[in-house]
Amino acid sequence: MENMNEKKNNPFPQGFFTLVITEKPSVAKQFAGVLGAYTRKDGWYEGNGYLISWCLGHLSELAAPEVYDPKYKQWNISDLPILPKPFLMVTDGDKAEHAAMLYEQMNRPDVKLIVNACDAGREGELIFRNAYALSKSTIPVKRLWLSSMEEDAIQDGFAHLKPSEEFDNLGIAARCRAEADWLVGINGSRAFTSAYGERMSVGRVQTPTLSMLAKREKDIAGHKVKESWSVKIDTGCGLILETKPSDDRTACSQLSARCENKTVTITDIRKRDTRNDPPLLYDLTTLQREANRYYGFPAQATLDLLQKLYLDKLITYPRSDSRYVTHDMEFSIYRLIKEIPNFDGFQSMTSPGNVSRVIDDQKVSDHTAILPTKQLTPAVFRERSAEEQHLLRLLLLRVLESTSQEALLQEKEVTGVCCGEEFTAHGKIYEQMGYLAARQQFLDRFLPDYSREQQEERISPERFRSVKTGDKYPVEEVSVESHRSSPPKHYTEDTLLRAMQNAESKSFLPDVERTGLGTPATRAGIIEKLIRAGYVQRNKKHLLCTEDGASLISRMPETLCSAALTADWENHLRDVEAGTLASSEFMAEIQKLTGEIVEEARKVPPPKKPKGLSVGCCPLCGEPVMEGEKLFYCVRRDCRFALWKENRFLTAVGKELSREMAADLLKDGATHVTDFRSRKKNRSFIADLHMHVEEDGKIRYSLSFPNESD
Repeated sequence: MENMNEKKNNPFPQGFFTLVITEKPSVAKQFAGVLGAYTRKDGWYEGNGYLISWCLGHLSELAAPEVYDPKYKQWNISDLPILPKPFLMVTDGDKAEHAAMLYEQMNRPDVKLIVNACDAGREGELIFRNAYALSKSTIPVKRLWLSSMEEDAIQDGFAHLKPSEEFDNLGIAARCRAEADWLVGINGSRAFTSAYGERMSVGRVQTPTLSMLAKREKDIAGHKVKESWSVKIDTGCGLILETKPSDDRTACSQLSARCENKTVTITDIRKRDTRNDPPLLYDLTTLQREANRYYGFPAQATLDLLQKLYLDKLITYPRSDSRYVTHDMEFSIYRLIKEIPNFDGFQSMTSPGNVSRVIDDQKVSDHTAILPTKQLTPAVFRERSAEEQHLLRLLLLRVLESTSQEALLQEKEVTGVCCGEEFTAHGKIYEQMGYLAARQQFLDRFLPDYSREQQEERISPERFRSVKTGDKYPVEEVSVESHRSSPPKHYTEDTLLRAMQNAESKSFLPDVERTGLGTPATRAGIIEKLIRAGYVQRNKKHLLCTEDGASLISRMPETLCSAALTADWENHLRDVEAGTLASSEFMAEIQKLTGEIVEEARKVPPPKKPKGLSVGCCPLCGEPVMEGEKLFYCVRRDCRFALWKENRFLTAVGKELSREMAADLLKDGATHVTDFRSRKKNRSFIADLHMHVEEDGKIRYSLSFPNESD
């Protein structure tokens, strides 16, 4: 392999190198194995004329407002909007040492070419270009563009590197997206926090997501129950017919009485043939949804498990938004189909191998659909945790389903007459189970409770096969059924992810890179961020908008609450990528929008002066601190200081911040508490609670004990 790679991929004489920059260490390691760079150094691989290093994701980020001017440490609406020209980049502190090493590599005199091998897509392009700009390197760059991580695809990609200039517009669009998010998020959060005098987090994705949750809770709370009744006839042979719901209960009772011991005559049978195509392979969002539906996994937990499996080379890249694979992976899919029956529980589950329906190079952008790799053997599978096995089984099942036949069914509506009134029954007759056969076997074996629930909801088709017009059936039992309208269901992570994925879908133009709210890789993080902020509460499988979340949405302008903003951005970013819209025009519109958001916040009436006595003086600005329902807050609108009555530190020791404790903390920075509670030892203890306030307003708590020396 080394000789082949040296001849095919490395154009430089001995002593000179091609530097390959990947997005993550795991990808660098994989490339090193393919290219023959077997020597591991401190931060890179070396060999066969290659240096292969990585960026650790985003090594740099857009600078915080206070980097531009120290006055921005305080949140003051009079300083808004903040419109940096130009935007500055800063290197993440935790990654500074690695970044310095990488920037040095990018300026080595023996490096003649740099290969941008970051993920093929907008975000990967931005990660590399930021690193290259901060390194101030002038070494020529070429682009590796892969949709598959198969070894043959990697070798072919390095043999046919693309000019970096072909992706300039992609890089420009990526930077526009990042700067636009910064402008709206930073200015929106500061503007409305200052306007309302309490912390508010605003974002292009998180705010419309929270808005969907708030609207759902409002619809549930405002639901008015409507009651109706129907008459149900049981013929005793499995055929149950029912009238249409009516709001006249008395009439239904009278009809029920008349139908006793009578017969029902079948007067009409309507049939409709339906074809259900198999599902496509999994992208991240679809897999997160099904993992939540079947196993109750939060979206973030699913992503974390998948990332672990990916790093262990058992699955392909998990943060994918594609449900297809490329032509070069056709053999891999056939191999996988042949191997699946060897896994525990899959022995009798096969596929006809309709692989062509999941192959489409044009629909693979950054990455292919998520698949098990050839490293996943039945023996390796048995060694994984139960949670990992759940996800791996779903992936194996989806390969069988997606390459199976369609399900063919006949939907049947049977109408009968009894005592002059029409009764109907509905059912489905499967002429060909197709992919549903594998799904049903899977549920029966691995999720029997879920399988029983589904089967109970189905109407058995046998009763409909023999029914024909003119048949008469005795009325064995007749009853009046009550129906009550149900409110909308609370969101689960399954249904919220679907809503985020489909939000304003009609507003997107064809072929935009991203539709919906967020990306597959960021949606789970958005949900967790809303929960950490206290705007959303997780209640078992349900996600509920809290009072604070509903309050925030009620104060936001419609522009920020609507997913149409994301649709509009993505449509314009597509034009930037195509070169038909100048980035300056796009950013001018974003700056205009930012100004409008700030002006909306300025229209908010000033808060009423707080009543009652202050608790003490703010340690940041010296203004009075007042007591609210959930927190002690500084009366100065642009000050960020707040003491929450409930917080993680105090909850862990069984305490809520009282007015007396807050007064002591503001006066002396400490308070003596005699009734802290140790959950581990299940007993009370005495300690002093200390408060440290950082420059950005964050509160750090610590404990000391009376018997400890100073």
